[in-house]
Amino acid sequence: MCWSFEVSLVFGTLELLTIFVLLRRNQHHDRCLATLLFPIMMQELCQMMIWQYVGENASTCPAENFFWGKAANLFYESVPLFANIAAWQWLWWKLPDKWTWDIHLLIASTVLAFAGYVLSATNRFYVLPPACTFPGPCGHLLFFPQENAIVVPLGGIYYMFPLFAAGVIDAGDGRLRGRWGLGGVAVLGVIETFTAVLYFNNQMPSFLYRETCNPDEFYSTWCWQAYFIAIWALLEVWIYRKVVDPNWQVPGPMSSGLPDSEGERSSLTAP
Repeated sequence: MCWSFEVSLVFGTLELLTIFVLLRRNQHHDRCLATLLFPIMMQELCQMMIWQYVGENASTCPAENFFWGKAANLFYESVPLFANIAAWQWLWWKLPDKWTWDIHLLIASTVLAFAGYVLSATNRFYVLPPACTFPGPCGHLLFFPQENAIVVPLGGIYYMFPLFAAGVIDAGDGRLRGRWGLGGVAVLGVIETFTAVLYFNNQMPSFLYRETCNPDEFYSTWCWQAYFIAIWALLEVWIYRKVVDPNWQVPGPMSSGLPDSEGERSSLTAP
């Protein structure tokens, strides 16, 4: 969500425009990537609204703050599930004749992502007391309660594992054994997450800090990460052709559900 209403609005709008372009262009795996971007965009817009009703501390905020905080959390927690849905879209054209290990992994991953989403939503709405969302010392919002001891330790299992699993499925397009598209998203996510964790745990050079950050501010810094993923979604085919194979073409049946002949023609026009 970054650090203000205006910044969140800009990034949320850019993500919305990216989704629109992907749906409109509808080439290669555009619509799969639009599915992945949807909850990221929505949590950005929800958290934009939090800045309109931001609290001064953990106990002072209006009712709207509680509402938008919960809404942002619901979309944030749904990202692994949507990543798995995107992966199913990605490889659906080759089912059911190729049930490989990665498809079985994706089945388990999808079940885990759904169970984790139900767990986190239940924890947020029915277990934890209402909590205000307010800025931390480094200016980013704190919207996870400190007492959120049930979900956070499990996050590496039900949140990170499904994201990893979605990135290793074989899309069947021949690029890095079919793992270029969603795998690229996973790599970007790991790099940016690692960088943010270092920063908010105050492990970077001191000249980058005005204040000592609260590590929990990490959970609200989606804007840069989200838009790098959006840029990847727009340009991943172009990048592959520039860096790896300038002559690569998408197999006809993979072109967004069009009939083979139309799919082959449309794939030739992609960037």
